[in-house]
Amino acid sequence: MERVAEVTVRLDIATGAKVTFGDKLEVSLDCCVCRRLWRTVYFVAGRRGARCTASRGAEQHDFPGRALSREASQDGPAATVRYRVAYRHEPFVDARDPALRRASREPDWARVGFEVVCPSCGQTKKGSTQSNLVRPWTCRCDCG
Repeated sequence: MERVAEVTVRLDIATGAKVTFGDKLEVSLDCCVCRRLWRTVYFVAGRRGARCTASRGAEQHDFPGRALSREASQDGPAATVRYRVAYRHEPFVDARDPALRRASREPDWARVGFEVVCPSCGQTKKGSTQSNLVRPWTCRCDCG
């Protein structure tokens, strides 16, 4: 069964700063290929397919999903991006821990990368944010 997930991020930034959101989106999904719950799967806008980042030294592998869209906008101090992805979902028992259960089979975690150009000094700073960070979260340029 194919499912669609949407991840939206809004950043409040300094007046005059410019934000560029990355093409890569990482999402916690259950992988029906390696039959593991809570895998970090990454999608790249404009690229077909996705990758499951298997844990503990195991090789990454293809994941049955694809990026559908990435829409970014900036209106004054608010920068927003919305990613949409499609992926295959199949019920399974976790391969490593058959007793492991998950209340919801929906994504419960996501990470988005971005770059911010400081309006004062022009320095570019890379960062990322994820849904399970404690809020509010602040990132400042070295110039203050």
